[in-house]
Amino acid sequence: MLYAKFATNSDGRLKQIFWADGCSRSDFLCFGDVLAFDTTYRKNKYNYPLVIFSGCNHHSQTVIFGCALVSDETIDTYKWVLNSFLEAMGNKHPKTVVTDGDGAMREAIKHVFPDTCHRLCAWHLHKNACENVKSSAFLMDFKKAMYSDFTREEFEDFWMNMVEKHGLVGNKWVSKTYENRSSWATAYFRDIFFGRIRTTSQCEAINSIMKTYVRKKCSIFEFIHNFEQALREYRNNELVADFKSLYSDPVLTTSLYEIEKAAAKIYTAEVFMEVKEQIVLVSTLIVTTRVVIGNQLILKLTKYCHRNVETTVVYDTSRSIFYCECRRFESRGIPCSHIFCAMKEEHVDHIPDSLILTRWTKKAKIDFVSSDSSKGVDSDVMELARFGAYCGACTRFCKIASKKKGLYNEVMNDILKLIDKYEKLEDSVDTPNPSGKHFCDPNVVKTKGAPKKSKIGMKRSRHCSNCTSTKHNVKTCPVRVGTNAKSMNDDKLSQPECPKSNIAADSVSFLLTIIIILF
Repeated sequence: MLYAKFATNSDGRLKQIFWADGCSRSDFLCFGDVLAFDTTYRKNKYNYPLVIFSGCNHHSQTVIFGCALVSDETIDTYKWVLNSFLEAMGNKHPKTVVTDGDGAMREAIKHVFPDTCHRLCAWHLHKNACENVKSSAFLMDFKKAMYSDFTREEFEDFWMNMVEKHGLVGNKWVSKTYENRSSWATAYFRDIFFGRIRTTSQCEAINSIMKTYVRKKCSIFEFIHNFEQALREYRNNELVADFKSLYSDPVLTTSLYEIEKAAAKIYTAEVFMEVKEQIVLVSTLIVTTRVVIGNQLILKLTKYCHRNVETTVVYDTSRSIFYCECRRFESRGIPCSHIFCAMKEEHVDHIPDSLILTRWTKKAKIDFVSSDSSKGVDSDVMELARFGAYCGACTRFCKIASKKKGLYNEVMNDILKLIDKYEKLEDSVDTPNPSGKHFCDPNVVKTKGAPKKSKIGMKRSRHCSNCTSTKHNVKTCPVRVGTNAKSMNDDKLSQPECPKSNIAADSVSFLLTIIIILF
């Protein structure tokens, strides 16, 4: 079910609009634990900034949850956008959110998502570092500070040594960045799930793909239509990945055959490769200490040729729960090499349920509908989730049934019986009438984006080689062909232009009338 919401200004012109189709809303229910959103510019003829909400699905692919076009980037506008997003998603809050650090955006997030962990985009932070500190050696160390899996104490020591090493003790930008370290340093997010999202680079990738479909001179109606085409490309990629995960088996190559086989059965193809990397690393680990206290087994591990670095793994044998101090499972959602090493030590030949995060599995969308996570979600949103789950299951069923010779009539009769059975239970739903509210095209606005640079060697406007006028060429020049041609040309030039804005306004009204009907 499509959700759309818009607002107009005092002149009756479109001020802002938010929309999310049924697939996007269903995807957010399954993969909305991590949210990234960014603003891009110059995607329509009104210069309205485009706000894109995106995330990461079970194939580690970008998935779009919703979009908004806004006339400005104030705190109130972002609050309106976030509240509209929240309403569309059945009041479900993301656990974590990644943004580019815009001040108005940050304040709006604090107000609308008060319990959500906010992380600044690492790419934008590194870009700012390049602009403020002209030292390649510092930039390399700064990337280590951002991405390395330090504890907080290790991070503090590393930062102090780095600042002294590069002579940046009194640097204002470095000091201010350090004050905000809890918003960007990986050391402060070790217990928080971010999946694979640490930057808004996927939003930049979306912008790149949109260039194929969206032009600068698009009206609102044309923009939304073209944007839907870009969405289809993303969703087609997911279908291809679904097919690959369901109907192909990876080659098993590690010595931990049973564990690798279990992982291949559980995870999607893309996520399995990341899990397999951790299984391979087990061969580099050595168990140095083994202590049993009641139902808990405590193992201390070192890495080959790195004796001084110890990692502790705790295994609760009564509940089949593993805990590792590296926190990879908490932050990435997959078991680490240390846990797999402990499983090998205890001859565990399967992956316990406590180590399986549903959002990375092949049945992520199907399992969500029947899980506890779906409780408290709006009924219309859950209807979308059930629809997606049924489609996935039916696709697999059709694939299997079509290969069985002689079963066509039997299977088809069973399907028709089910359709007849549930059609009788279906309640009739009345379609609401459109509100009939009309409004005008938005005004062209000036955005925060960098001004468009003039292109060197831009193509010049064509002009008449006879009289240098830009309104005609030499073949239709009135001076050359005579007064009749002149009067004819003048008549053409004096014709009134088509009121394009009215056409665009009618297009927008038509689109939103459809949206209101569907909603």
